Amino acid sequence: LWLPRLAPPYRVHLGIVIALLMAAGLQVLLYRTVAGYEMRAAGANPQAARVAGIDVGRRLLLALMLSGGLAGLAGAIEVSAMTRRLYEHFSPGWGFTAIAVGLLGRLSPAGVVLAAFFFGALDAGSNAMQRVAGVSSVLVSIIQATVILFLVTLERIHWLRGTPSPSGD
Repeated sequence: LWLPRLAPPYRVHLGIVIALLMAAGLQVLLYRTVAGYEMRAAGANPQAARVAGIDVGRRLLLALMLSGGLAGLAGAIEVSAMTRRLYEHFSPGWGFTAIAVGLLGRLSPAGVVLAAFFFGALDAGSNAMQRVAGVSSVLVSIIQATVILFLVTLERIHWLRGTPSPSGD
């Protein structure tokens, strides 16, 4: 099964619609259901969640299965829409990029969508930047690393001061 392209001269395909639907579904699950509340509570403070009567192991297992399933779906979309074949090492480190996207998106589905578009634009622009301006595409990795270090530093400063972080945690 091959996923169709939405704008044939470009690489935009049906996978983006699937990803947006999955993000919307996760937003509803995490912020509008009891299971989502319990998953967030178990992840934020397992001891407090346990005291509140939440089965922490079960909720963390559910989160693990959901994230693994979504990662598998992302890989299946990449294979069925872009490469149209499975070969060894077809991913150039997207798992590590996904961690950075999750950090930048503050671990919320809506934030992750915005962060993914930001990192995707950086990645897509890096090739054109290298061709047109002669600037190394490695600069994009440096920009991504700088964003991550800035966010981690900002979070640490808020933690040390005891003030709420921008994410509201």
